[in-house]
Amino acid sequence: MLSHSASIHSDTPAVASVAVKAQIDVRNGVRDLEEIAGRINERERRAATYAHDQWLENGRDLLTAKAILGHGKFEQWCEWALSYTARTAQKLMRAAEVWVSVVR
Repeated sequence: MLSHSASIHSDTPAVASVAVKAQIDVRNGVRDLEEIAGRINERERRAATYAHDQWLENGRDLLTAKAILGHGKFEQWCEWALSYTARTAQKLMRAAEVWVSVVR
């Protein structure tokens, strides 16, 4: 069980991890929990790896969409059609532009 009196928050992940382990009394299922944590952490690692590629691909697509839409329509389209703001779209486009220049 988690102890309500002790804090599990810390500035460093290693210390926080030790603190959480010390406060959780599972008695049974330790291996199951380790396996579950391992699967979750692996999926997070893979997601982080592919997120960068997805951001760059989205940035390239956004550059194309902006060219198609023309002046003054892109921000409205972002707000209407996408799950993020026009400012986020601008950041993704800039990242794609910078990356292209680095790769060349």
